Amino acid sequence: MAPNDTLARLDGPYEAWVFGDEGQSYAAPHGKLAGASFVSALAELPVAHQLFKEARPLAIPEMGVAHRPTIWRNAAASEVTDGTAFLPIIFEPVARIERSLALPDLRMLMLAVANHPSPPLVEVAPRPHHGFRLNTPLPPETFDRSFAEAETRPEPKLQPNARLKKELPRDGAEGAPLVIMAVIDDGLAYAHPALRDTRNDPRMEFCWLQSAESASREEDRTVLFGREHTRETLADLLKHHGDDEDAFYREAGSIRHNGMAQPVIGLSAHGAHVLSLAAGSWGEEATPAELDRIRLLGVELPSPVVMDTVGFGKDAYILSAFHYIFDRADKVATAYDVKALPLVINFSFGFTGGPHDGNDRLADAISALIKERSKLAPTELVMPAGNQFLSSLHARIPARAQKETGDRFIVPWRIQPNDQTANYLEIWYPPEVEGSPSAMPEPPRISGPGNLRWCSEMVEAMATQAPPQTLWPLTVDGRTYGQVSIDKFREARWRVTVILAPTETTGTTPSGAPAGLWRIDIDATPARTLGKIISCRIQHDRNLAHPLHHGRQSYFDHPEDPVFADDDSWKQDDSGAKFTHRFGSLNGLATRDEVIVVAGVVAHSARGPDLPAPYSAAGEPDSPSSKQVTCAAISDHSPVLPGVRAAGTRSGSVSRLSGTSAAAPQVARARALCLLRGSRNNTLKSGDTPPQQGITAKLDLKPRPAQSGQLRQSGNDPLLARIGAGVLDAGAPG
Repeated sequence: MAPNDTLARLDGPYEAWVFGDEGQSYAAPHGKLAGASFVSALAELPVAHQLFKEARPLAIPEMGVAHRPTIWRNAAASEVTDGTAFLPIIFEPVARIERSLALPDLRMLMLAVANHPSPPLVEVAPRPHHGFRLNTPLPPETFDRSFAEAETRPEPKLQPNARLKKELPRDGAEGAPLVIMAVIDDGLAYAHPALRDTRNDPRMEFCWLQSAESASREEDRTVLFGREHTRETLADLLKHHGDDEDAFYREAGSIRHNGMAQPVIGLSAHGAHVLSLAAGSWGEEATPAELDRIRLLGVELPSPVVMDTVGFGKDAYILSAFHYIFDRADKVATAYDVKALPLVINFSFGFTGGPHDGNDRLADAISALIKERSKLAPTELVMPAGNQFLSSLHARIPARAQKETGDRFIVPWRIQPNDQTANYLEIWYPPEVEGSPSAMPEPPRISGPGNLRWCSEMVEAMATQAPPQTLWPLTVDGRTYGQVSIDKFREARWRVTVILAPTETTGTTPSGAPAGLWRIDIDATPARTLGKIISCRIQHDRNLAHPLHHGRQSYFDHPEDPVFADDDSWKQDDSGAKFTHRFGSLNGLATRDEVIVVAGVVAHSARGPDLPAPYSAAGEPDSPSSKQVTCAAISDHSPVLPGVRAAGTRSGSVSRLSGTSAAAPQVARARALCLLRGSRNNTLKSGDTPPQQGITAKLDLKPRPAQSGQLRQSGNDPLLARIGAGVLDAGAPG
């Protein structure tokens, strides 16, 4: 593999592995490039680029086409860096008879799109912030050709609920006439009676099923891929299939026969549970009339995207969801003859990798959109803190440890057997100090089970060059076990990424990496010179909500890191930690100031009421730059009654969901009611400093409980880091 070239600058180590020859041999069917007609991507381009200004496809002769999904009208105003902004894109490479689609084909197409309108075959080095993040291929049956090629893209027709429009509060009334609650998830039970109004009409104004087959009726083809429903089409489906929910979801497009997981088929689903907690008709804190005025938007992400818990492959789908929500929120306001409406978005997802400094591309893109819409109306994003506090996926190499170990440090990485997914380790060097650029680290030296040894053969050659990205196959004795790379992430931080193949393979797939302890011997010189920490993060790759997902989680395994406390319970602090740290495990996507980050608490336990759930992740309390938890809500009623009860996928069914994903929608619901009732200063924007002060001040929060001995940590307040300003005082369903 070449160390670097102009084309490779356009993507990153994940793309090089997942879409490269080695990674493709382990890819799941939905991730195969062979036979793919469409590939999604997150693009970072100048706001003057044609794709921002025009909805029509951008065709590159003999290479392919770049299609743009629905984007919000103010997308070009949501700049992030030096006149650039982010866009979701669907690439349609030219079909080749002689061979299957490969990564070099996509790179050439990306380069041509980035340099448009330059001649497509001229290799012009992209600017530092131009680039793409390739994502999961798009199933061809979901792509709507007529929508993509229409001279004027069709718009959905939304007639307001006449009764509700007539009863809306008049000008001068406290609070907003309506509030929009949007949920991005999978397995949305949008037909559930708990989501209907007092007249049994749907409150869901728009719902986008991203992986459904495109609509059969021309007038319903209003999205580039998947299928959209309006309140009217949902009401019509209920009229014809209201007594047969299987038939309803099958006709709507949520139940398909494509071999993929179908969450809504079961009696419970993550999205059904979250949507119920955020907007369902439960509890006494909201009247039926108030719930009628909380109008709903839903986006159901593709199941394969949700199943892959690694922070890769889903960016384009997620950013498309946010653009769609902002666009449809405008249409709801227009239909009800009101100004821009307050919008609360619940997004109960995340990942464990990434820089955790707010510089992740997707986090940056979402943040820019929220800032821009907040100029028009209150716009709030609620996300979970994450469930990896005890998972040993985050570690730190402090400056003092680097001094003790000299110029090298060994990262102990435990890979489990019977793991059918790849494992990803990211080693993040500290950001550069202005005026003092950090040196490029040397490649790691790797040893694995069975006396495997690997080191780059290019160390000498690298001494005279500093490419933005260098990759090597992790090959020993002719067998490739993974990939090693060094890149300067967004021109800000050096990152070493080690990717290992699955430990269990099937059929004709090549044998994978051996299970056991892998030792990654890294260069600590750049961080020691700056006197700052090196952060190590393992991507989460286990998804219990999807039985077809066969990942087994790898983890850091340092012999001197304590796991249990003196009373044999899970250790809840970092005292005595040599390497692995619990604090700093926060959701890698929830690291911007614009995000309300919600932790989970156990309502009743032997240690006391409303204490942090053992798994609930947190920021680094001793780091001023680390994002912290905003507040908390109940995620478990007790150690023997885990989870929170909410609706299942069928009428009358209930299920329990444990985790911070169950805590976040409770806070989103409380925020929507605050905005509806006017219990917020609406001049407070998400970008104010600090934005959470005005948010939590209006929530009904319990006082923070007294510290437990299990949570004491020198030099900071760990309880504050675990639950933020307090616990939501609105009883979750039992």
